[in-house]
Amino acid sequence: PAAVPSSIRRIRQSQFPPPRSAGDGAKRGYVSFNTKGHWSACQSGWRVTDDSFHDIGLKGGDIGRGKLVEGVEILRHAFKVPSLRNVTQRAPYMHNGAVQTLDAVMRHYNDGFEYRPSKSVEIHKLNLTNEEIKDLIAFLETLPSTDPKVTGPPQVHAEHTAMNCAKNADAAALGGV
Repeated sequence: PAAVPSSIRRIRQSQFPPPRSAGDGAKRGYVSFNTKGHWSACQSGWRVTDDSFHDIGLKGGDIGRGKLVEGVEILRHAFKVPSLRNVTQRAPYMHNGAVQTLDAVMRHYNDGFEYRPSKSVEIHKLNLTNEEIKDLIAFLETLPSTDPKVTGPPQVHAEHTAMNCAKNADAAALGGV
């Protein structure tokens, strides 16, 4: 679009490489992602997620959002849809780390899920071939992010915390705090 400054177009292209800049497998994977795979229903936008909650049929007893919203069947076993940015760098996968590789993730969505009443209507047998799974993974490899790495808060050693608590208690006993 001519109305969009070229600097903004460059930023968007660097954050989400268009399929034309990728290899043939990634291009085919992009098509499968948006058609046969139907992932674009939940994995959309610049972060490649809609931030919704879905039961993806992962086997196990964890009821996810069902713990917080009792009586709403669709939220039983539902977990937040993660961003696909840098997905190749974030193994293991799923909310509980139960799936070790992107190939195993693809096979879960292909037909490895558990059928239950709360399973999202978006999750259905895909009948992907091995080549299509490989192409989808190649597409996912084109979703890097240049965002800085997020780190957790600094670690506080237990002995420092105990020492500070003791100092504060002593100061309070003396009327200082």
